[in-house]
Amino acid sequence: MSERVAPGVVSEAGAESLGQVRERRVGPDWFKRAVFYEVLVRAFSDSDRDGSGDLRGLTEKLDYLEWLGVDCLLLPSLCDSPLRDGGYDIRDFRVVLAEFGTVEDFVHFLDQAHQRGIRVITDLVMNHTSDTHPWFQDSRRNPGGPYGDFYVWSDDSTRYPGARVIFVDTESSNWTYCPVRGQFYWHRFFSHQPDLNYANPAVADAMIDVLRFWLDLGIDGFRLDAVSYLFEREGTNCENLPETHAFLRRCRRVVDDEYPGRVLLVEADQWPTEVVEYFGDSGVGGDECHMAFHFPLMSRIFMAVRRESRFPISEILAQTPPIPSGCQWGIFLRNHDELTLEMVSDEERDYMYVEYAKDPRMKANIGIRRRLAPLLENDRNQLELFTALLLSLPGSPVLYYGDEIGMGDNIWLGDRDAVRGPMQWTPDRNAGFSLCDPGRLYLPIIMDPLYGHQAVNVEAQIKGINSLLHWNRRMIEIRKQHATFGLGAFHELGASNPSVLAYVREHHEPDGSRDVVLCVNNLSRLPQPVELDLGSWRGCAPVELTGGTPFPPIGELPYLLTLPGHGFYWFAIPAQEQPVSAVPDRLADWLPAQRWFAAKGRAIAGVHVAQSVTLAGAQPRAEHIVLRVEFADGGSPQHYQLLLGRRGVLPPELQHAVIGTVDGDVGYDGLWDPQLTQVVLDLLAREQQVGPLRFVLEPGAQLPHDVASRMVTAEQSNSCVVYGEQAILKLFRRVTPGLNPDLELHRALRELGCTHVAQLLGAIEGSLHGEPASFGILQEHAGNCVEGWTMALVSVRDLLAEADLRADEVGGDFASEARRLGEVVAAVHADLATALGMSTLDSQGLAAVSDGMTRRLEEALSVVPELAELEPALRSAFRAVAAVPPGVSVQRVHGDLHLGQALRTPTGWLLIDFEGEPAKPLAQRSAPHSPLRDIAGMLRSFDYAAYHQLAEWQHDAKDSSGQLQYRAREWAGRNREAFCDGYVNVAGADPRNSHVLLRAYELDKAVYETVYETRYRPSWAQIPLRSLRHRVTN
Repeated sequence: MSERVAPGVVSEAGAESLGQVRERRVGPDWFKRAVFYEVLVRAFSDSDRDGSGDLRGLTEKLDYLEWLGVDCLLLPSLCDSPLRDGGYDIRDFRVVLAEFGTVEDFVHFLDQAHQRGIRVITDLVMNHTSDTHPWFQDSRRNPGGPYGDFYVWSDDSTRYPGARVIFVDTESSNWTYCPVRGQFYWHRFFSHQPDLNYANPAVADAMIDVLRFWLDLGIDGFRLDAVSYLFEREGTNCENLPETHAFLRRCRRVVDDEYPGRVLLVEADQWPTEVVEYFGDSGVGGDECHMAFHFPLMSRIFMAVRRESRFPISEILAQTPPIPSGCQWGIFLRNHDELTLEMVSDEERDYMYVEYAKDPRMKANIGIRRRLAPLLENDRNQLELFTALLLSLPGSPVLYYGDEIGMGDNIWLGDRDAVRGPMQWTPDRNAGFSLCDPGRLYLPIIMDPLYGHQAVNVEAQIKGINSLLHWNRRMIEIRKQHATFGLGAFHELGASNPSVLAYVREHHEPDGSRDVVLCVNNLSRLPQPVELDLGSWRGCAPVELTGGTPFPPIGELPYLLTLPGHGFYWFAIPAQEQPVSAVPDRLADWLPAQRWFAAKGRAIAGVHVAQSVTLAGAQPRAEHIVLRVEFADGGSPQHYQLLLGRRGVLPPELQHAVIGTVDGDVGYDGLWDPQLTQVVLDLLAREQQVGPLRFVLEPGAQLPHDVASRMVTAEQSNSCVVYGEQAILKLFRRVTPGLNPDLELHRALRELGCTHVAQLLGAIEGSLHGEPASFGILQEHAGNCVEGWTMALVSVRDLLAEADLRADEVGGDFASEARRLGEVVAAVHADLATALGMSTLDSQGLAAVSDGMTRRLEEALSVVPELAELEPALRSAFRAVAAVPPGVSVQRVHGDLHLGQALRTPTGWLLIDFEGEPAKPLAQRSAPHSPLRDIAGMLRSFDYAAYHQLAEWQHDAKDSSGQLQYRAREWAGRNREAFCDGYVNVAGADPRNSHVLLRAYELDKAVYETVYETRYRPSWAQIPLRSLRHRVTN
């Protein structure tokens, strides 16, 4: 807070004592691929029931924003203000507006956002302050004091006649008389917002210090508000002056030198040819702002669709000059201001008013104060088309809060408040935004029948998979899968139909791979045909991205498409596929027989080469191939990697690995061939890059040399090769874009020095369709070890062989090992929390966990009829999760923990296989969960170990007395307790005290097991069913 510490001098607060935000390790161009989301703190969520949203309320909703897929939040000004202009009249740059919270609240919010991978930038109002700011108050009273020259004063109100008046509705001049000082002061906006005098070096220094204050707190950047007006000079329009650019270059140097990875976004409502100057010197990739808003594009999207012509968009993009390589446009459809029409002609403005502002109350300043859905008359097709354009045109998209659900506006409110109403979370009181009295809300909730919160809210749309919210989330997800949307070049295609806007986004990676997406948009309300010249991609087969549907290959003739009214297509154009003869002829028959093939039971429609690279050209030949497998049911294709070996004659010891013939050679699974697996090890040792594949060594890793290799024959979802007894290579057979958790978590634990996992030695990384992807990891091999599952089975066997003895009386008692295993799991959980952070679940998060468990139960009921008798009790247990008090800790966890994922070595236990449940999407496997989920998985594993032998014996009626079942239950209970005791020894907290959550996680796991066993091992289904009956009745 600003305060006076000496006569005439205002002391400014520092950031040193306000907490430290977790650093985000980011690449320099993160903002180019980011999806931004503008949210008004006041409008999002009220945590303290005062009727106005606040930082703690926003923090509680971060899980929703993470679920939506948002990369960066854009917050309008947070600073203390008298609120005469929505917070853009700053009273103190270093104090958070009291109704939002405190600076400490902001630091907490920022840290929680960073833990979820969400960055935050906020508005920095640089041009002016409030007339209540201490600087201005001192300046008006003390012209000769230290702040006397902080503002632009004049005896003459006719200076700078070339400067336009911006707010023509409320201001008649840029000068206002101050009776206290007896002079006029300059303001480009409202008269209560005097402009700072940047011609005074002390002002520039003071604002640089403000910049550093927020950057020291950890913020990821700023939207620089109204920077084009910083300086004044006679004979000019006082906009975009060279002095302004010099000051911005100074700001950029501070950011680059002291806070790398942070971003400056300029707000300048001007023509692209003028705005591009704010990027700076293109010779160095830009040395002023990293990003700038493209205002004219926004208005022309609306104009083009209403005119059913692509030319308004085509023309403004053609007039947009190239920008420096290190910069990016920010594009948007709506924001917290009016839909500005400054950058259109008078005739075009009149047309826009007629089309989009039929009621005069919809107009404001030189624009239209409406939200997206009402502007488009709530037409779902138009909403989807506009969003598709936003997500695919050149630039980083900025969504406005509430538009993802189609929120409405309230034109009966004054000025811009029409589009700044409370977020609609539920159909309940105050739309779930606040628990205060409705009359206390900062703005009223929308109540009309079309856009009212009973009809339009997050809760309803999350439950409806065909809702606008789910559609938006899916489109954001698709955008993230293709780097070309953020990094690629833009090339408009000359479509034969003027109502169709078609363009290609194309990006080339340094490794030679490319990402090409064709976007075709029908701007007409009626169905339209279009012929496109796609000759550059002749032979390629476009794949529609929202459903993964392959379209016919591109041929010699123009490519014909028919689009529905306001419809669009996004097509990936993969490289021309190799003919089927380039892969073994029996591949489609061989794949389903492999244990690691995840699509058992689905008929294969086709197998194609998505990408390939030769690792060894001489015989035996080694080719790394990524296969795209398509299915007859029309579902999404899957990708699998294959180390394809090729020999003219196959030796007898490799006959079992044959796949088929390929170009006269015998094609086989090369992982069985020691010569070829040695090629992979050599590439890792030399840290080579081959095509899209990068063979990476961890710092200080030592690899074995001249050792024999062997394939691990145990059935699993991946394939492993052991080199000597020193290293083991795991190849992830099914490949998906993104960082595999097995690599991510092992790398994090290695950096922390965790001794309870096999040390990571290296990795095979690369790309798939332009997205980063993980292909395999190399780890130290745990020699002379035994799997926990095997040890447990031996213990159970010994117990059941001596059924008249208790578990603690049998020589193979496992309890001491279970206790040590619990200690290791707790230690690994602690290390993961240290390395990757923790967060907490609020009520919404707990409800989501509860809903997920209930949904899985409902799906299981159709597969396992025996669950019907347990359904009421199971539903009750899952509902109870939603009632657990908020604040449950979540973090990265193992994700698929059981006795088979634990190895007992001579020195202790090791945990392995951190990739989670392979069948689940990568986003779910990488999400934070309660550690109780891992604990529940291990407890279920003890039950399985205890009862699996009985499942094999049931048909022989070997347990007519029930003694064996009693002993099995005793064994399971003893080891469950021992495991939890060990966990407590390290963690300090007893998981058994979280009875409701732990019980629900365990029941959820058992429900999953009943489905799996019913489908694949029916004789084992009684194991989880028995456990469920026991758990729900005890």
